[in-house]
Amino acid sequence: MSWYWHLALFFFWVVTYVLFFSFPVYILGVLARIGIPVFWFAVPGYFALQAFLFSRHCKQSLGKSLWHFLIAFIHFPQYQWRVRLCLPLDSRERSQILDAARARTKVKHPGSVLCPFCRVEVPDALQPVPNKGIGVKRRPLPCPRCELRFDCCRYCVYFERSTGNLPLSTEEGGKCTVIKERQSVESLCPPSVAQRMKDMGWDSLYAGKKINDPFLPPDRCRRFLFREESARRDGIPEMGRTRYLLLLLDKDTEKNTGSQNT
Repeated sequence: MSWYWHLALFFFWVVTYVLFFSFPVYILGVLARIGIPVFWFAVPGYFALQAFLFSRHCKQSLGKSLWHFLIAFIHFPQYQWRVRLCLPLDSRERSQILDAARARTKVKHPGSVLCPFCRVEVPDALQPVPNKGIGVKRRPLPCPRCELRFDCCRYCVYFERSTGNLPLSTEEGGKCTVIKERQSVESLCPPSVAQRMKDMGWDSLYAGKKINDPFLPPDRCRRFLFREESARRDGIPEMGRTRYLLLLLDKDTEKNTGSQNT
C-alpha cells in the first residue's frame, strides 16, 4: 500500500465517521469507527511484516529490519523497488525481481529502452554509471524504426531548458551545462542587462552551449545521463533510481552466472 492510499483511507474514515456519528443503525457506526481503521492497519501491516521477515532472512540487523518494516508500512513500493533491491539476494530472488520488473519497465531486460513514440524495444542500450545514474552503451543510440536518438539533450540531466525570457529562446530550446563556449551578451541576457554588461566592458561571456534542437546532441557531446522526469514525460518508464538498481542487479546476476560457468 502506497502513501496516497493511506491518505485516501484517512479521509474516507473521517467522512464515514462524521456521517455515521449519530446514525441510528449501530452496525454502520461500528464499521465506520472500528472496521475501517482495522482494515487500514491490517493490510499494510501484513506486507510490512513480510518486509521485516525478508530483511531478517537477508541477515539485516534488527534495527534495520524495523526500519524496513516502517518504510514498507508507509509506502510499500519504496521498499519493494528501492530498499529490497539493495539487499544481499540469492540468484533465485534476483531472477524473481528481474522477471517482475518487466511490468514496470515495459521491456524484457533492464538494459533495454522503450521508444516512446513507436513503442519499439531497443535491446542492450543502457548501462549504470557508478554513483551517477543511467548512461548508454553506445552513441549514437537511435530507435531502429523512427530514428529517435535516446542519447539526445531532451533526456539528459546536463540539459537545462530555456525559461522563455532570453532572446531567441523557445519552449524546447535550452543550454548544455557541460559544454561551454564564448557567446555574446545579447544572446544570453535580456536587452537591459546586456546593455549594462556592454557598458561595463563585457561583450561576451563564457557560458553553456545553446541547444536549439534538444533531439540532436552537439557533436562535442561526450557525457550523457538520463533525466527521469524528462523520460517519464515522454512515456519512457522507470529511468530513475529503480532502473539503476535493476541494472546493477542484472550486472551482478550475469557476473555470478559467468563465475559459476567457469
